[in-house]
Amino acid sequence: MANDNKKIREILNSAYNAYAMSEYSRNEFLKYNPNIKVIHHGLDDKYHNIPMHKNKIIFSVIGTIEARKGQDILIEAVNLLNKSYIKRCEFHILGKVGDVKF
Repeated sequence: MANDNKKIREILNSAYNAYAMSEYSRNEFLKYNPNIKVIHHGLDDKYHNIPMHKNKIIFSVIGTIEARKGQDILIEAVNLLNKSYIKRCEFHILGKVGDVKF
């Protein structure tokens, strides 16, 4: 878990845009980056034109790694993307393993 915390700190410290799904999560991550914004369970149209940093879009899922969190759905969705889109993105799944069989 110590290495996960270090990686989480590195990603959040360097994030140009960072979003949380709740006020609770935002408050937890504010110590790493003061620019955390909240997106409540979905995206408004205003988020369709977010500026990219370093020509990459970085997706980070931070939380317990287990079936109920849906990280497997993210992986399946990424595999459905056109390879040209995948090359423009980075994907990170970080957190403690909650279900070793998952």
